[in-house]
Parts: sequence; C-alpha cells; structure tokens
Amino acid sequence: MALLCLVWSSFIYSQQLRLGKTPLALQKSAILELESNDQGMLFPRITDTTLINGLAPPDGMVIFHQPSAQLMIRSNGYWRALSTTDLLKNYWSITGNAGTSSSNFIGTTDDKAMIIKSNSNSFLELGRRATLGLVQAYTDYSDNNEQLTYLKSALQFYAPAAQFYKPKIFIDANGNFRIKGSAAGVDYFEFGATGTSDNGGLEFITGKDGNEPFVFKSYKSATSTMTEIMRLQSGTVGIGTPSPAAVLDVAGTYKMGAKGTVQKNTISLEIATTSTINFGGANLVVIGLAYSPALVDVDLAIPTANAPTSTRATVTVSLDTDLPAGVSIGSARLTSTSNVRVRMYNASTNSRTLGNGTKFYVTITEF
Repeated sequence: MALLCLVWSSFIYSQQLRLGKTPLALQKSAILELESNDQGMLFPRITDTTLINGLAPPDGMVIFHQPSAQLMIRSNGYWRALSTTDLLKNYWSITGNAGTSSSNFIGTTDDKAMIIKSNSNSFLELGRRATLGLVQAYTDYSDNNEQLTYLKSALQFYAPAAQFYKPKIFIDANGNFRIKGSAAGVDYFEFGATGTSDNGGLEFITGKDGNEPFVFKSYKSATSTMTEIMRLQSGTVGIGTPSPAAVLDVAGTYKMGAKGTVQKNTISLEIATTSTINFGGANLVVIGLAYSPALVDVDLAIPTANAPTSTRATVTVSLDTDLPAGVSIGSARLTSTSNVRVRMYNASTNSRTLGNGTKFYVTITEF
C-alpha cells in the first residue's frame, strides 16, 4: 500500500506512470513506461471489429486482431496491420534494397496488373493481355495469355552527346508510331507511320544540311567486315557505291525484267573522229550488172575511264549528223576493250566524205 501511494503521488506530480521495478526512475520522454524481466503487455484481443467500430475509435488505437493473429492500428479510419521486422524485410524500400536474389521481384502473385504511376497517372502496366483489357479480334492481338508491357507514355533516352532531338519513341496526335532522334550530335533523323484519316504510310527522314544519307550495310562475322549494299543521298540511289553519280547508280551487275539477263555495264560515250573519212564509190560488178558497195572500217578509241571489262558486248552507234547520200552503217563491235570498230558502206558510185570531228554516239552493253 505504501508503494502504491508512492507511485500514485509520483504520477500526480509528473503526469507520468512507470509500472514494474524501480517505479521512481521515470523516463521523462514517456507518459507510460512498463518494465519487467518475465512479463509482457497484453493488448485487447478482439475477434470482430464491428462493435469497436461502432464506438468511433480514434486513429492511433492498437488492438490484437485474433482472426488474423496480428496487431492492428487505427489509421485514417481503417484498421491496418502492424508489420513485424521480418515481414518488413519482404517489402521494397523507397530508398532501395540490399541483399536481393533472383527469387526477389516487384509485382503481383495473382492475376492482377502491376501498375507504375506518377502523379496518380498510370505510366506502365504489366500483365496478361486479357488482364490489361487489351484483347482485340485482330491477328496478333487476340491471345488472352500473351504477356504484355503496356507503356502509356513516350519513351526518351539518355543522350548527353545529342545537342538537339534527344532520342525518343512516341505516338503523334494522329496515332502514328514514330522514332525520332539526333545523328552526329546535331543532325536529325525520324521514321515511322505517317498520314491522317485512313491515308497512312511509312516515312523516313534524315537531314539538316540536306545531304545526310540513308545507308544499308551487311556485316560478315567471319572476316569482321562491313559491306555497303545501298545508299540514298541527295536525291540519288547508289547500289554498291558510296558515291552515286546519277539518280540511280549501280556499281555491279544488274537485271531488268522477269526474263531479263544479267548485265555487267551499260556505257554510253561520245567519240569524235580525228580526221576526214573518205568513202570510195561503189564498184560495178559486171556479172548481173550489180554494184558492190565500198567498205570502210572506222576505229574509235574508247577512253580508259569508259573501257568495258571484256569484248562480250553489243554496240549501237549513231552520229550527230546525217550521213552522206548512199553511206550507211553496217555493223559495230568491240575489237578490244579500248576500241570500237564501225563498218560503213557507200552504195553510191560517187565518192563521199565524213568530216573531221564528226561525233559518234556509242552505247556498249556488256554482259
């Protein structure tokens, strides 16, 4: 009784209560302190929270919920479990976790979508196609069990060397899927779907100065070599060449048409004569009173830069002027990779000439 009176007088004086050993050794920061070597504190044990909820329990109240066998605290009008230290180890910390293994994961263990939000807006959702509500009656969109990562935002990449147009994957206002970014630090590229109102297409853009190329290459691992296949640049298309010299420049064999054959080169050039060409008159053949045309072979030198790789070719020839009366071209062929021979005839009985500097237009098709 004396001890109780002493404790009670201490409680009245300090507005504090200490139960157990050394009751006068108060902890100033505690309004209630319990101390024991062999006893614990027993919280109210409640099987059904309906009755206590009817009494409007305040936030901060603690009970032992018997059905779930756990301590619960009242918070924001709800009973919430007080997790143990061991249980807390199974949760991901907002400051990061250590000691994880391949068995750890962030996500759900039931058929519910995992959702990542910012500012209460969903940015990323993971789950089955059916779970995410994305099943459609189209090819590749109808599998209920297809695992999906559903991104609800544009995707931009870290690129400190890109001065403009940081690389980005996005959907534009017309629903077109696009990829956009920088090239060589300051240049620009973009490709993807384009169009509006059921008038779609696929578009490729590159530029800044206007001569940035589209280059297609193939890699051979056995020799660690890269080979350029095709290049589109400044309004030209080069196949097998990095420097297209025409709207279409094919550096190699080519084939035209379903039944076409492989060709090696088509060479068109202009060759001017370096002297006057004289044609004698046709010779009278007494038997039959017929005339034999005079024949002249004109050899035209092919510049080295335009030389074919073989003489297996067809040759067509025309001139920049009309031929003299009675004169005609009989044939043209390669006698070597540096010479075209044009055989010409004069069917007139009069001599004819072809002036110095006459231009022959020659096309060589090598196969």
